[in-house]
Amino acid sequence: MESHNHPLSTPSNVHLLQSHRSVSAAKKALTQQFSEANVPTCQQIRLLEIEYGGSEHVGCTEIDLRNFERELKDEQKGIDAETLIELFASEKENNSGFFFKYEIDSENIFSSCFWADVVSRRAYSSFGDVVVFDTTYNTNKYGMIFARLIGVNHNHQTIVFGCGFLSDEKTESFVWLLNKFIEVMPTGAPNVIITYQDPVMTKAIAQHVIENSTTPDEFESSGEEAMKCAKLERNDWLKLMYELR
Repeated sequence: MESHNHPLSTPSNVHLLQSHRSVSAAKKALTQQFSEANVPTCQQIRLLEIEYGGSEHVGCTEIDLRNFERELKDEQKGIDAETLIELFASEKENNSGFFFKYEIDSENIFSSCFWADVVSRRAYSSFGDVVVFDTTYNTNKYGMIFARLIGVNHNHQTIVFGCGFLSDEKTESFVWLLNKFIEVMPTGAPNVIITYQDPVMTKAIAQHVIENSTTPDEFESSGEEAMKCAKLERNDWLKLMYELR
């Protein structure tokens, strides 16, 4: 008679063996719904244990669920851009005030996108004189830059005028985004754009000619007058901003 060369698993642990574990179609569908609702995997397995009356009756482990979720994400990577475009196209079809544009590169890879809804465009008409151009966020999953063009309303609340994804922080990418922003906003370019002093972004903004701009001498004169009126001639931060102008 042949004998086992390893200890046999106890009945209470047999459900942990690979041969006894699988994620059924029903559990896959449920896991996908949980994931879309941002339910952590550790909570998912606890819910299944409650439903099935204990971990030994679930039929899979938390590791199995994590592996399945990773497979879902790998499958989704190839169609995320298409899904986003379809979502925006559907929104545009249902709401003519919604605007979006996107570009693909020479290798047919999604490279940039800009969108703004009708509420944001309407808000820009009233509060778009000063715009903050912020790209301090990025999406680690795809390595793309998330850009926001935001302002402040009469209640000192932050409002979003438009958003975009960029594949890089090159001047031409920022120029593309700013062009789309100005194209769709009802009152054109803002009077002031505030950035976080990124030199590439500054170069892109400089390519947008602002109508009725002052001459260098007029700018210097009016700037000095404003500083004197506000008694800020010795403000170190403003001095630094002037040097970086």
